[in-house]
Amino acid sequence: MIISSCLLAYSYNKYKEHFKNKRENFAGQAFASGASAGFVTFILVMAIIFFILEILVLFYAIIMAINCSKAGPERVVHIVLAIFFTLPYALIMVIFSACGKHTLRGEPFKFKACTDSSCPMKH
Repeated sequence: MIISSCLLAYSYNKYKEHFKNKRENFAGQAFASGASAGFVTFILVMAIIFFILEILVLFYAIIMAINCSKAGPERVVHIVLAIFFTLPYALIMVIFSACGKHTLRGEPFKFKACTDSSCPMKH
């Protein structure tokens, strides 16, 4: 979330700065000004799309952190990692954790180590 939010803030500031400074256009600079405006707008739209995609991945990463960790400090650490390092956390959980794969697929995960009624997701 840090990268996408910084990218979004930077591109929005560039967008505001560009259109604040380009109020008066001269005939000789019309093409260059138009191309520059199009590029700045394109970067802003891409930053918004990347931010929305990272919010969706954050949603799945938090669900993975809740489903795939034990209650207590471990879960807190996983949620903090999921919030601050969203994409690397989700990638590592999906590659190295069977629970992460099942959560991403939308399948209910049954803990194999649980045998008594204290299992969090026993069906």
